[in-house]
Amino acid sequence: RALCMAKMLADGGFPEEAPALVAKSLHAMTAALIAARGEVPAGAPNPANADIRRLVDCGALPSEALALLDATRSVSSAATMDDVAPLLSSTTRILTAIGRNEPSLTARRASSA
Repeated sequence: RALCMAKMLADGGFPEEAPALVAKSLHAMTAALIAARGEVPAGAPNPANADIRRLVDCGALPSEALALLDATRSVSSAATMDDVAPLLSSTTRILTAIGRNEPSLTARRASSA
């Protein structure tokens, strides 16, 4: 949902709002992945950046997730669509990779839509 909001805001002329939502989306994906792997229960506190790094290190998340995390912190509050478009594309690729590697998450997402 955060990724959809980021896309809508960026497309609607508010790209400066997107980086925080992209980061939120990455953390939500990480939380779902951790829960799907049985590492913590669903609804547990948001994962830390260290959790993202750990999942990248074990191959559960693509390394692009770390680059995305860094990029969301470095984009200024005066972000333009040109600044935000790569973040949105990267987030979509990460979501696709998670869906490919964790089919149960894709099935859950489809059934909740």
